[in-house]
Amino acid sequence: MCIRDSINAEYGEALCLMLLGARRLRPPPVCAARLYSTDQVQSSKRSLQKKATVLRQLLHAQDRQSFIMEAHNGLSARIVEEAGFEGIWAGSLAISATLGVRSDEEVSWNRVLEVVDSMANCTTIPILLDAGKQLNHDAYASTKGVQRAIRKMESRGIAGVTLNDSYGRRSNSFLDDDDLMVDAAEFCHKLQACKEALNSVDFQLVACVNSLVDGEGVEEALERAEAYATAGADALLLATARGAEGELQSFLAGWDKAKECPVIMVGDTMSRSKMSIYSDLGVKTFVWSNQNMRSSIASMQKVTKRIWQDHGPQDISGDPSTLVPVQEVFRLNKDAEDKVLEAAPKVWNRARPIDEMTRNFVHPAFFLKQLRERKTEFFTGVPDSILRDVCQYIDDNVAEENHVIAANEGAAIGLAAGHYLATGNVPLVYFQNSGLGNAVNPLLSLPHKEVYGIPMLLLIGWRGEPGKRDEPHHHVQGRIMEKMLEMMDVPCQVLPDWNQGAAKVLDEAYARIEKDKAPYALLVKRATFSRYDRDFEELGDLEGYTLRRQEAIEAIMDGCNNDTAILATTGFTARELYEMREDRGQPQQDFLQAGSMGLTSSISLGLALAKPDVRFVCLDGDGANLMHLGTMQTIGKTGAQNLCHVLINNGSHDSVGGQPSGGYGTDFVNIAKACGYANAESVSDPDDLTTAIQKMKLAQGPNFLEVRVVGGADVAAITRVRVSDHEGQTLELIGTGS
Repeated sequence: MCIRDSINAEYGEALCLMLLGARRLRPPPVCAARLYSTDQVQSSKRSLQKKATVLRQLLHAQDRQSFIMEAHNGLSARIVEEAGFEGIWAGSLAISATLGVRSDEEVSWNRVLEVVDSMANCTTIPILLDAGKQLNHDAYASTKGVQRAIRKMESRGIAGVTLNDSYGRRSNSFLDDDDLMVDAAEFCHKLQACKEALNSVDFQLVACVNSLVDGEGVEEALERAEAYATAGADALLLATARGAEGELQSFLAGWDKAKECPVIMVGDTMSRSKMSIYSDLGVKTFVWSNQNMRSSIASMQKVTKRIWQDHGPQDISGDPSTLVPVQEVFRLNKDAEDKVLEAAPKVWNRARPIDEMTRNFVHPAFFLKQLRERKTEFFTGVPDSILRDVCQYIDDNVAEENHVIAANEGAAIGLAAGHYLATGNVPLVYFQNSGLGNAVNPLLSLPHKEVYGIPMLLLIGWRGEPGKRDEPHHHVQGRIMEKMLEMMDVPCQVLPDWNQGAAKVLDEAYARIEKDKAPYALLVKRATFSRYDRDFEELGDLEGYTLRRQEAIEAIMDGCNNDTAILATTGFTARELYEMREDRGQPQQDFLQAGSMGLTSSISLGLALAKPDVRFVCLDGDGANLMHLGTMQTIGKTGAQNLCHVLINNGSHDSVGGQPSGGYGTDFVNIAKACGYANAESVSDPDDLTTAIQKMKLAQGPNFLEVRVVGGADVAAITRVRVSDHEGQTLELIGTGS
């Protein structure tokens, strides 16, 4: 019985007429409008239809050859497009192999769609999905099942699909296992169901004809091909077997519907001369179905074996033919994203957006580029939380010798002055406005236009900005900052929070700097710069430290008598001490310093000299101590026996972003001994810390204890400490309260 008779017998005359008649599409479903706006739905349809249209034109072109290349993930798809291919073959063998299984039947359909979805999202050329035998599974045997599958493909941006008319044990045509042909009438019914489910008339439904591979002969193959074309197939994929060139040529010579339903072939094993012969017989599209997958295996096997043999990649890292630079990976991703965005249809937004409600930011990369274009190549200052993102970007993208984190703001002014005197280029100095006090004298006596006249650009983080919630000490400084700068003859203006505005203000600032030969200040409000998170390992982890600051503070609290007064430096140290008192239900009897960075040791010394009968513990930080390092000499000189100076060293400015302070590289113990401290030691282990605290309690001071800890804090457990009446309890403890 011929194929046509089989269809009549199975489904009756009416269905036969339907299959042999004009192919009709049902109207697209309207339910999408319930989930998306009309504009979004139409935009998505236009994008999908564009790829499908390109694939239809590609497969049906009669005047030239075209080639479709295999890809198996997003990255390989980008490489295929960049190489110049006009279409992508999402092969079932390649995808299943890269997922670590032998056959596409072992991979879930949803997993396959996820892979192809990633390929479609990062390319602009059409994808022809090889469905393998997925749609012959029981889950898709019904009409509704196959329609559901085809709609999923279309919604994922796939431009066409090949449906296989065989099933059974053979997992791939490259293997010799037995296989069975799907009943022709059943397969035609499936093709018709697919056509009815589609929204796009251009989506390409390709029927794979396996008759020649399975030994059913040319006549059977032609009958199946004609039935498939009549049922709705847009093209045929002719499966081939080695040594079957005669049958192939006979089939192509007998196929008279090449214009309406062209034949495409897998050209994996074909020579150019064979391709030319088949092209003359009407085959214009050839598929390379697995070369990228196989070449990646060969490359990985070669490289992995070489690294194993050489005990590392050192001998191949510089060979771009073996390992591409990491920058090439980033370039591939960026170029593909740019191309996809450029090709994306423009959507008319009816939402009436209110642009005034959109937050703008200056991008750190843009800001640094603008500075460099104005010949600013040297950067110095003291880290600030408001300037965190731009400072971290500078630290990651400027050579170490051109970015110096200074001990204090005055020192930064001096560093900048030296750079200008040596190079003639304008340097940038950054700091928080609370550090302006440290810079007042240097600014007035060094770069001022009436003194040495040294140009420099100041980038000042505006804490305590009027109208913004902040700490009391910041509000005082923030309120008078502009007046202070005006009195110091330092012109200033606010840095705008968008790129173009920032560039314009930089033009004005550099013009004024050139004219006055003096400093100019840019005031930076909170959230002016966009977020920049550096990818780095904590310095303490690199040094092998494990003790946390919270653990160190807790050990010190446990080792202190009730009549010991504790003073804590500004930042996380004071805040964590406050939280621990709250958790323990203890009175807030400590002096928790807010602001005045670096002065905790001086305050402690003043108290210790005035109250020799009270024991004082100063909890200092590495950055704070370095800011006013000279106080250590003062402490040693006075010989305050009731003072214990504890330096918690995490090697960073922790509370403003974690920038390095230089603390780990400083020998504080020998500095303390040289300054005249009676005792000095350093610990980094919890047990050693407990022992050291007990020794300090018994020894006459001044005593110095460095505790090396890792950076970071339990942010969820820290609240800001506010200036309140708990300082009164500290005064009562030392005997001066009312």
